[in-house]
Amino acid sequence: MREITFKTAFVIGMMLMIQSCYYEYPPEPVTIDPAKVSFNTHVLPILAQNCALEQCHDGTKKPDLRAEILFDNVSHAYHDLTVGTLIDGKTENFINTTFPDESVLLDAILNGVGGIDMPPDGALTQQQIDLIRTWMIKGAHND
Repeated sequence: MREITFKTAFVIGMMLMIQSCYYEYPPEPVTIDPAKVSFNTHVLPILAQNCALEQCHDGTKKPDLRAEILFDNVSHAYHDLTVGTLIDGKTENFINTTFPDESVLLDAILNGVGGIDMPPDGALTQQQIDLIRTWMIKGAHND
């Protein structure tokens, strides 16, 4: 009887141990059809959540990456990124639709600015970077 109780306890213990070793892998990122990448749906939320933070690009530093509408359904972020921003007396263009990897925006995201990582609170995911790059490749439209 003791032997059966011991074997039962051993088997139950082994099952619990094996179950506790189960590792739940993070979900695969949802792939987005490049043709459907949109500034307002995909890119603006990334910039607003990661860059338009207090004392960052919230209107106090250029480019202004806030999601608030400036005029005619154009956000501060879209205007500053596509029209260009006057910095130290010259117009700074932050995006390059011909060569997105050479754009000021992607260079800042990938390499930082002046020794400061962008965004300072932690790097964007590869999917977020790819969405921004795809938006530029598509022509950086306000869609």
